[in-house]
Amino acid sequence: MTDNRLRLLASWLEDSDSNVDSYYDGSLESAIKYAKAEVKQEIGGLLQEIIDMSDEDVIRQVIPLGKEKTEYPF
Repeated sequence: MTDNRLRLLASWLEDSDSNVDSYYDGSLESAIKYAKAEVKQEIGGLLQEIIDMSDEDVIRQVIPLGKEKTEYPF
């Protein structure tokens, strides 16, 4: 169930839009909104990649962090 919730979150983040209103938002406001949407989309993509990784791939990525294999929650 947690996996499905994380997939939903990743999807929402990837589908984020900027909600820029060209009539009311100034240049700075528009730039901030575009940047926020881009960051959300990048985080959603990275989250989706992590969800799709096998446990072995995750362990290979975490090993350089200095943790023992017995410390992993999976």
